[in-house]
Amino acid sequence: MKEIADKLKNNDNLYTAISNTIATKATTVALNEEITRAKAAEASITSDVNAKLSKKANSTALNDYVLTTVLNEQVNTLNAAIDAK
Repeated sequence: MKEIADKLKNNDNLYTAISNTIATKATTVALNEEITRAKAAEASITSDVNAKLSKKANSTALNDYVLTTVLNEQVNTLNAAIDAK
């Protein structure tokens, strides 16, 4: 009501004042809904990216472990062959 009264100060047309107030409220509601939707989408994307990064980190760690293990076995085999000579 205060918004309508404030608008009536500048415009004696009650219909225009009410219409403008309703339009402003509708725009505000729509904007708030879009903000809520965007924040939920952002949270979902962030969660997906974090999950993928976690899997990638685990995959990289596993690859590093396998590579290190294979290299260590090759070094041990070569050392054993050198010791045998």
